[in-house]
Amino acid sequence: MFLLVAAALAAPALETETIDAALGTSPTLVHASGQWWLYACSGNAVHLWTSTDARSWTEEGAALSPGDDIDAEGTCPASVLADAGIDGHDWGMWYQANGIDGVQRIALAVSDDGRTWTRAGVAYDCGGGACGSPVAMRVGKYHLWVHTEGNDTDGVRFRVHKSEDGTTWSGGIPFTFPAGETEVDLAYKGGGYRVLASGPEGTVLYEGPEIEEPLSTVARVDGCAEASVALARDPDGIVDKTADFLGIATGGNPALLTTVGAEEAEPCDTSGWQDSDDPNDTGDDGDDGDDGDDDCAGCGGGAAGLPALLLWGRRRRGERLS
Repeated sequence: MFLLVAAALAAPALETETIDAALGTSPTLVHASGQWWLYACSGNAVHLWTSTDARSWTEEGAALSPGDDIDAEGTCPASVLADAGIDGHDWGMWYQANGIDGVQRIALAVSDDGRTWTRAGVAYDCGGGACGSPVAMRVGKYHLWVHTEGNDTDGVRFRVHKSEDGTTWSGGIPFTFPAGETEVDLAYKGGGYRVLASGPEGTVLYEGPEIEEPLSTVARVDGCAEASVALARDPDGIVDKTADFLGIATGGNPALLTTVGAEEAEPCDTSGWQDSDDPNDTGDDGDDGDDGDDDCAGCGGGAAGLPALLLWGRRRRGERLS
């Protein structure tokens, strides 16, 4: 099992720019056909937002809603490529299909315009276990990142799957996020990979030569705000070099992650957090009875922080995973 390098306490801050728009959670973001396309969860369906500058957004409604059998209980999170080339279709959407039988699978939908989608069946079936939260990109072969195995003592387990046609996938190579990040996006970046991850200790930007090998912390959002995140990606799911920002954080306070700042980010102090699984654990030795699982004592707010993103709730990629 491969281990991702944990977020360093001392790391540059990721600077942010507030977006005045209500966007969904667990987003995927791609620049194609002269505009930005953001697909995200709204309820149990995938919705579409579009923008020319990634600042002002227009919601275009549901792109893929629950159907029958394999996705009757939900069709998100999802990951979209605009240059998929699957069976003659330009667009491909790999999504977490929550079945009426209680089983999670990765399903595929295809489109010719990015708006109207046709189901193409199961892309990856993990045999009745928990699987979901796909992240797709195309670098020679397709890559599908799937949150398959839930938590263990080392962190959150993921798997890297590979495919030559976008429909038939390898069994996958496991690796772990030690910081417990469950909101993850991935893109190829000129000889290596960029990973944007968010969890209880905040949002972190990682980079490294291979996704199966240890990655290094590049920067983090000031404070401990947890967000839904997506990288700025091109039609193949590769880092978009034309964008003037690195990625996006959605939820309570949507914001662009614009650049790596010169100052160090304020680390998150989790000493005052309450363990929500233990109602008798106040987590603060009696200092402050208001401390709860969504509170963070000592978080650095600051102009570059996302202090209110925790308030949108705990909707994460693969939230039904066991």
